[in-house]
Amino acid sequence: MQRTPAGKTPVCLYEDREECAIGLKLLVLSAEVHEPDWEFHAFLRNLPQTDLDWLARRRNVVLRNDEFVSQGGWNIKPSLLLRLLSESKSPVMWCDSDIILASPISPAI
Repeated sequence: MQRTPAGKTPVCLYEDREECAIGLKLLVLSAEVHEPDWEFHAFLRNLPQTDLDWLARRRNVVLRNDEFVSQGGWNIKPSLLLRLLSESKSPVMWCDSDIILASPISPAI
């Protein structure tokens, strides 16, 4: 079971499109600056190993390799969110891979 350290906000990510890896990287980098308390739980498949290695080195990313990643598809959000909610004692957020943070958004959510 994955545990999010105290004070960290678990954020669920899923991506299975190789061409969207750059979006994931930009999201992660922008969150490091604007939302340093976010901890991304990244469920990924079909991404090049170089992108997985880059994400694994980020302090705000936990790569999740479990049975849900093999299912994939547009309807995977509910099952991934339920998985994180069952593991976490705090609220869980979903974030799409095409988001870039330009300022903190925690005050608004």
